[in-house]
Amino acid sequence: MKTLLSALSLRGLAAGAAALLAASAGVAVATPAQAASVSVDIPYPIPVSELADGIPVTVTTEPGAEVDVRSVNAMFNGGYTLPIEDVDRFDGAADESGEYSFTLAADDAFVSSFKPERNATVSELQPDEAVVVQVSSASKSTSKTTVVTYDAGHIAGPETATVAEAQAGLAFSVQEGPAEGYSYSPAAALGDEPIADVAPESVGPAEEFTVTAPESVAVGDEITVSAETVKGSNRLPDTLPVARHTVRIVEEPTEDPTDDPTTDAPTTDPTADPTIDPTDEPTTEPTDDPTAEPTDDPSTPAERELSVDPERIAAADFVEEGAVTIVATGCEPGTDAELTVTPENENIGTHVDTATADADGTVAFTVFGDNPEAAESYIGAYDVTVSCPGGDDLRGAFIVTAGDGSDDDGSGGDDQSKDDNGKNGDDKRDDRSRLPRTGSEFTAAGAGLALLAIGTVGIMLTRRRS
Repeated sequence: MKTLLSALSLRGLAAGAAALLAASAGVAVATPAQAASVSVDIPYPIPVSELADGIPVTVTTEPGAEVDVRSVNAMFNGGYTLPIEDVDRFDGAADESGEYSFTLAADDAFVSSFKPERNATVSELQPDEAVVVQVSSASKSTSKTTVVTYDAGHIAGPETATVAEAQAGLAFSVQEGPAEGYSYSPAAALGDEPIADVAPESVGPAEEFTVTAPESVAVGDEITVSAETVKGSNRLPDTLPVARHTVRIVEEPTEDPTDDPTTDAPTTDPTADPTIDPTDEPTTEPTDDPTAEPTDDPSTPAERELSVDPERIAAADFVEEGAVTIVATGCEPGTDAELTVTPENENIGTHVDTATADADGTVAFTVFGDNPEAAESYIGAYDVTVSCPGGDDLRGAFIVTAGDGSDDDGSGGDDQSKDDNGKNGDDKRDDRSRLPRTGSEFTAAGAGLALLAIGTVGIMLTRRRS
């Protein structure tokens, strides 16, 4: 990667000069060790029903390093933010593997002395409210945000059905999902083939819909029923995906052996003589079905690639939220992908974020500078790496330039990061997705403090029907 002389800090020049002098004198010079990255892991999103057990938090840092929990804030509906007092009680030290865990208990209170009527505990958080945890460890700072959401609904319906029952129509409904302002768009598939006969196209909570199987349905098939949540307004909180429901097609119950046990049926049953028909039929039908359908899935894997858009951006544009979008494809669906952004500027630390690949194996992130007052602090090159199951690491890069488009690397300030899990299309979430800043942070911003914010972009697991 090309490195300009202007990108070198005064500290870097001094260290380089010292190294040259020492080398000329025959003195060995030790290379400074790179500090390990620091990350915070919180369940995202977290359903309201799980708040009664508290919110688990895991910090990953250097083995044995002290962990300072700087702040824990709740962003409430209505646009106000309250902290948990006495956060020092959450401080601790990482174990030999570099992990340190603590739990925000259900009765931990977010309090305010000037508006005590707005105080609340962790268990009293409502959907669309958020919790932000900020920590420092090993000379690095980072934060993570989680959003409270409604509980996921589930589909109620039969577990098994005969061919005749499936062709006559099976009834289902969505239970225990959010009620007010939401509806559901149901869908079904026979194996890998969508079932067209699903009615009605939209239902409310607990309202029945019918899935009618095609004539091709056979014993041993499985019908998968799903439902996509549809919000009546963008102002409503997001919901967790509705769990899919599977119906297995079984044989019609046999009545002959139980009707008349005194008949000669046992002597005429093909199973009484192993030399006749039983050896023929089991070797014909079972070998056909299993080899026909499974060959479809592996033939169309998503191509594994990484896109960074844009690859070159002015510093003034980089401090806008969601300035750079990073999309990785070809990951294993449902697995975690880890983004690492490594700045060329040594005064901006390496930043790490994690998101889950969708059903197509796609995962997306956004990266932007969080300090508009010091936009030029971000000038320089950034290496991008996405690691996820499914193949080798995916690599890319982008460059932040001066306002006139020149390639001038500036020096940044203290290393901090923020994981912004805001919602696209929701103005309220965008307005309050940034961490509250203290007076000391404003002072540092005047001196060129550089904060890098990293956030994930949600990919719908199911597609809305057109």
